[in-house]
Amino acid sequence: MNGNEIPQKLLEYLDLLSTNSRYLLSFSPFFVNHFSAHLMSYLVNVKKIRILYICVGRPHIFIQKLLQNREVPIRSIHFMDIVLGVSGRSSGKNVPEVILTNDGETLDIPMVYKLYKVDQEVDSLSLEDVDLVVLDNISELRTYSNDERVRSLLEMLNSIWENAGKGLMVLHINNRPGDGVDELSSEMGLDIVNIPNDVFT
Repeated sequence: MNGNEIPQKLLEYLDLLSTNSRYLLSFSPFFVNHFSAHLMSYLVNVKKIRILYICVGRPHIFIQKLLQNREVPIRSIHFMDIVLGVSGRSSGKNVPEVILTNDGETLDIPMVYKLYKVDQEVDSLSLEDVDLVVLDNISELRTYSNDERVRSLLEMLNSIWENAGKGLMVLHINNRPGDGVDELSSEMGLDIVNIPNDVFT
């Protein structure tokens, strides 16, 4: 098996996921890069779907280079960078407006963000061009933002799923027991999937 192949045990987990459903995918921080790369390889190469990848702690360029190094094609991926703990509307900063629409309706993102497509910054995205939303990761988001803002973002992502039938996968690095993420996710109606360490070997 070369470094780009998905381990068989992990592949069995991924095959159980529906790309039209909502999940919290929880795993060890030791395998965060492995899981991100294998998940995206599976979604792009096996399932052939278009993805909006929302980056929180790790900027999109890091994820993009990680995927390119694993030979994951990125042309079917839009990347969104969230600027943590900053609101252009409330701070008065001159932040370029980026438009995210769903069936012609503009969505309100509770944080400032930028959108990229194959190394180019873009100013709009219609969710008609996306099949699945991936949030990387809620653990980092809760480090810098309060639960109200986290809930606002998750509610928007849930709304996308409910109104447009898009899948949602929220990544959770489980390095802080009792961090409340499981409870928050359950309240939001996400199915919780714990990924054991032995699937990566």
